[in-house]
Amino acid sequence: MKNYYKILGVKKDASEEEIREHWVELMRKLHPDQRIEGKVEDERIKEINEAYQVLKHSSTRVEYDLKRAYDQRKRNSYLRRLSIPIAIFVVFVIIGTLYLRKSQITLQANLPTRDRVNQIDQINQIDQTDQINQRNQMNQRNVPNAPNLPREMQSLFHQGNPNVTNVPNDPNDLNDPNVPHMAASTPERVSASSYQRLDASSHSRILASTPLIATEEEVRRFFFNYTERYTQKDLDSFISLFSSRAIQNRQDGLEGIRKIYGNFLKQSQEIKYDIDNIKIEIYQNGVEVKARYELVQMVKKSGDKRIWRGDIRWSLIKEDGALKILSLDYQHQKSP
Repeated sequence: MKNYYKILGVKKDASEEEIREHWVELMRKLHPDQRIEGKVEDERIKEINEAYQVLKHSSTRVEYDLKRAYDQRKRNSYLRRLSIPIAIFVVFVIIGTLYLRKSQITLQANLPTRDRVNQIDQINQIDQTDQINQRNQMNQRNVPNAPNLPREMQSLFHQGNPNVTNVPNDPNDLNDPNVPHMAASTPERVSASSYQRLDASSHSRILASTPLIATEEEVRRFFFNYTERYTQKDLDSFISLFSSRAIQNRQDGLEGIRKIYGNFLKQSQEIKYDIDNIKIEIYQNGVEVKARYELVQMVKKSGDKRIWRGDIRWSLIKEDGALKILSLDYQHQKSP
């Protein structure tokens, strides 16, 4: 599997801005106006653009890192399993060799000289045959079958490995993770026009033959169900919209997400949730959606009305033919 971080010359925890800066620098060096006459760099440009298309979006980047980690675990696990039978086989070979040598010495001591010479020749032939068989067996054992990756790991889709800071648990804090659905997304930098043109042409050559993962109508229908289930406080149905690998605010897994929403819904007499200014970006292996939201909560015990507003960002993938949330990031602003 290609190391896209190495291709772009960045670290695994590099930010989106660092990734883009390295990509622009490489494109500047490989631009047709900068090439040495007669030297073709098209393959290099294609490889760099391929790496950039995966790493520049949090959605594709997280899936790429998961796939790399999965491959590494599979290789390590296979080597551990393989070492045990090899060690056992070697022990048996050593014991068998010692036993055979001991038998040869006993036979040589009891045979006449002529018979002893014939016996030595026969034993040498047996040794050669055994050595050939042992080498063949070792060669067969040292050729592993390539492990088949699960279907969900075949597409690249991801967020990197960012540094995670602890979020306070005080429900009155403006960054309280226990109040769901308020997320800030970092605006992307705008590239120079010349490099936009170069990126677009290379991107079209690489991805022209690959269909998009979903239509805009499917995405909007997904978020209609999302808001409806949320306002109806249907926890199980709402959580079913999340992938089993979902991450919220770069720290909470699926069980943590269920706990956060479960507690919030229990405290709520009524919920009203609206999304507007939706921006949808659909790719071959994922969807990225940014929007503004407003969450109104009527608290059961006190009857207070609480309002949160802010930016939110979702990354979606397809699992078993249905869109699922892979990552959700928000940072809310609580109104008095």
